Amino acid sequence: MSERIKLLVGIPTLNRSQQLVKTLMTIAKSTFLPDRVLIVDQSYNNETERVVETFSKKLNIEYLRVSYRGLTKARNDILKRSDCFDVITFLDDDVKLREDYLERIVKAFENDEELAGCQGFIENQGGFKDLLLRFLNGAPPSSRPVVTECFVNTYPYFPPFHLISSEWLSGCNMSYRVKFVKGEKFDENFILYGLGEDLEFSHRLFNKGAKLLMIPSARLKHISSGLNRLPNKAGIMMRFAYRRYMIAKFYPNRVEEMFWRYVKWYKRAFRTLRIRRSQHWRQIMDLVDTSLKELEGYFPSIDKGDLSRVNALILKETQR
Repeated sequence: MSERIKLLVGIPTLNRSQQLVKTLMTIAKSTFLPDRVLIVDQSYNNETERVVETFSKKLNIEYLRVSYRGLTKARNDILKRSDCFDVITFLDDDVKLREDYLERIVKAFENDEELAGCQGFIENQGGFKDLLLRFLNGAPPSSRPVVTECFVNTYPYFPPFHLISSEWLSGCNMSYRVKFVKGEKFDENFILYGLGEDLEFSHRLFNKGAKLLMIPSARLKHISSGLNRLPNKAGIMMRFAYRRYMIAKFYPNRVEEMFWRYVKWYKRAFRTLRIRRSQHWRQIMDLVDTSLKELEGYFPSIDKGDLSRVNALILKETQR
């Protein structure tokens, strides 16, 4: 009989102790308890540390307090501490797992030794309403997580009936077999909450031939805090700069074509807003156009894999 898979759950967090409580509660009620939960705390206060103390008798928690801010750095700290485990599950600090979520993830790895990574199904997104809205906005239809020709990462609207292949994994719940990610790192050029870092990491593995799956029976909810992590302009700049960076990394000979197709898709995603709230739509389009014009001077360095200058611009924008 094979030995029990050793599971590490890693959770980066920043000033979201109330959300973290709910996440840890669902982990503590799991039918399969992780061997360790590693909390990487980037908070400005001690609230998260108090939460960890509350759960210390229910879960084997390792608490790591760090002085830096950045999701990719936190994920890399978790990777560094995963050597003595078989599987590592990255969770956001605002998810609620079904009781059998971790059990089903672990079983997927037990049943397939070639499985490099997997994700569960986020059950509080998608559905008929979202499908209709996205259809009207011209979003590409998809029944599985793929990366399209314009580098849009898609997600199924409804839970599949069986395991399905994935071309990328959602960062709020992504699991990897440790031996398949040895030597890999999350790209620390992505700063702050690292918009797209999960796509870059998982799609990079996929392009190397790694087997990635969605486990539809492993269900969870992703409960957004409702807080804007960045001012709108900074967020839009980050979206376009990082998307172009990824396109240049994966498809260096098709950067202009794919990037502007992505921009066109992004603008089209607000099509129904133009009908319902035309003034708001115009404000968003003006913001998009202004951001793109400001970013154009940074495109040559972005295409060469250098985000330092545009990151400085994004940080400056957050301080306004």
